[in-house]
Amino acid sequence: VKKELIKNTVTVLLTLAAVYVFFRYLWSLLLPFLIALGVAYLFNRPIKLINRRTRLSPKVLSGIFLLVTLALIAFIIFAAVNRMVTELGELISSLSANSDRYVSEFFAFIDSLATKIPFLSAVGGDLTEVVSEAVRSMLTSLSAYIPTLIANIISVLPKVLVFSVIIILASYYFCADFDRIKDNLLSLLPESFRDTLNRFKNRLRETGIS
Repeated sequence: VKKELIKNTVTVLLTLAAVYVFFRYLWSLLLPFLIALGVAYLFNRPIKLINRRTRLSPKVLSGIFLLVTLALIAFIIFAAVNRMVTELGELISSLSANSDRYVSEFFAFIDSLATKIPFLSAVGGDLTEVVSEAVRSMLTSLSAYIPTLIANIISVLPKVLVFSVIIILASYYFCADFDRIKDNLLSLLPESFRDTLNRFKNRLRETGIS
């Protein structure tokens, strides 16, 4: 019993150490390949279906699928970022130009409540001036931060570009030869684990999920 306990403890510790090393040192390196493998898995079935019907090679179909998907993603990201920056700039400009009016309307609302809630009548003009100045200062700071935000986004673009290129190339390679790569990866796993995966996959297939 004692030997079994020691063995289980060592197994747990080694597993935890392996998980720590993976996420601490390997995760960022393997992430683009894991994403590419997921992309290949999603595209595998449509590529096979079109290949049977058109006789186009998997490499050609993989390239077409990736180009269309990348064009769509790039368009969505560009449109979303452009719209977000534009809307944010217009919002801050509008708030800056109308800050005094908004503050005045706020205190007019307070004054209207003061007739019903006596202690609110203590809110005076000095406080209005302080709040108005604070709002203007905050909006000025936000306006000044927009160029910094854009510069920060531009500064990370090279890393994003390298990351994206790795994903694209790996996705193309995985899509073009998915079955062989899958078999090679599965061959690295213990047989008991492969059997468990097969049973799980069969159950998903029976339920219509896979």
